[in-house]
Amino acid sequence: YDRSILFSTNHYKEQYKFVEYKNRNPLVHYWKATTPENMLVKFYSTLSELKTFREKVIETGLFDEEFYRKQFSYPIKMDILDHYITIGSKENKRPSIFFDQENYLKNNPDVLLSFKNPLIHYVLFAFNSNRKINHDLSFSEYKEFRKFVYEKGLFNDDYYLNSIDEKDILDPLEHYLKNSFTEKNNPSWFFNTKRYIKEHPDLEENDKIPLIDYVMDTIDVYNTINNSGLFDEEYYLEQAGHSFYVTNDPLMHFITTGVRWGFDPNRTFSINKYKEIYVDVDESKQNPLYHYLIRGKRELRDSFMSLNTHLQKFDSRYSIQSCLNVINALNNKISIIIKYIHKFTCFYYFLFYYF
Repeated sequence: YDRSILFSTNHYKEQYKFVEYKNRNPLVHYWKATTPENMLVKFYSTLSELKTFREKVIETGLFDEEFYRKQFSYPIKMDILDHYITIGSKENKRPSIFFDQENYLKNNPDVLLSFKNPLIHYVLFAFNSNRKINHDLSFSEYKEFRKFVYEKGLFNDDYYLNSIDEKDILDPLEHYLKNSFTEKNNPSWFFNTKRYIKEHPDLEENDKIPLIDYVMDTIDVYNTINNSGLFDEEYYLEQAGHSFYVTNDPLMHFITTGVRWGFDPNRTFSINKYKEIYVDVDESKQNPLYHYLIRGKRELRDSFMSLNTHLQKFDSRYSIQSCLNVINALNNKISIIIKYIHKFTCFYYFLFYYF
């Protein structure tokens, strides 16, 4: 019988066998120890480690009591965290949607050497690292992935649940991710699982999940374009229309659909012209504007804006338009024009005669 959830009599006697041999009370021995802070009191952990774990695992959402209880057909009466560590984890039950014990051990075999429960190990020693804990993603990556697919409509609970026969699913997204290769159902209107697998035959061989493979690349594309200032939402809507699916997130529509239809992201960048001139863009299978931002711009590749757009863009800086207005005004009076343009000023030398 243990008087505290932070101390296990049996565990303490197992770790320090001389305590039982000398017929000493384990708890009394602990408090009289020279360095009690280093003594393993439960689950191969010290008292301070257990306190930290219990606070942090709830605070971060790595343990979700409601989610955990739903995995059992009987009521759990003992301490819920103790139940998970002593029973649930051995039955491979999930403490939350974020943590998969099997995936953590697969990616981090060194955890076995610590003798600690994988969840305890992660919370105490690897929380601030990029260790993979679910679907080969880190905690931060998986949270970002979930947020993105729901916000951008790439996963819809109702759409997915209507496409399968099963009921009482704890988490639809997790169910899809675990069964995407076998069932090949679609997560939403905007993602075709079968087509994506067909276009990427190496996915199954490399144990990659289609939606995760697509989304993690798309997140980078989305953020890069969004932060560049080169996506003109108003101009894009003039091309794509104002339907709900477009106006809900024009940039996402551009990435998933607009590029295939040849819609330009702004007045200064031509999707079709960029792909036509630079054939390696299609070969890379990258979004043309994304390709330009991460590579083309650095290589001084042309964005193929029209001459008028070039003039409008640089007129305020170099006064090009005002110079052209002068030329147009003198067009009927001048027969020959020799032009010299300086970086900051525009000079014109005229050889002319009046008609």
